[in-house]
Amino acid sequence: SNQMGRARKLSSESYDIYKMDHTVISIQLGFSDLNRIKATEMFGLGIVDTWITIRDELIDDMNYNPVVEIPDGQAQQASNFTLDTTSPYLLEYHLDFVSETMTLHFNEPINISSIDYTEISFQDGFSSDHNYSLTDGEANSYND
Repeated sequence: SNQMGRARKLSSESYDIYKMDHTVISIQLGFSDLNRIKATEMFGLGIVDTWITIRDELIDDMNYNPVVEIPDGQAQQASNFTLDTTSPYLLEYHLDFVSETMTLHFNEPINISSIDYTEISFQDGFSSDHNYSLTDGEANSYND
């Protein structure tokens, strides 16, 4: 959750738990959860907008006492934060001359307002002197 009230619940995909000791655990975030968090505007950009809520069903201690809930309105701010500095990359693309569309699939959410169509070029081989650069277009974004 963040100060603007945008919250994301982790799916069952985020499940790999690495026990550090008996008081610290590290949870491996799933691909979908990580991308949904990244795609939420004004969320997860730094400590100032990264907060957590937990329910008492999250985990028990060794005597089966449930963890103390941290409810909405009392969210706990992150004590440490590592900014996403990894650039997105193109996984694959599909070109459809019938529907006159090209679909680009990236490894993480992208900022559609930053697209520059002239930076896309088609060529007739892996390395070629024959290419064509786009001049314009209209983009739509959706989650896979």
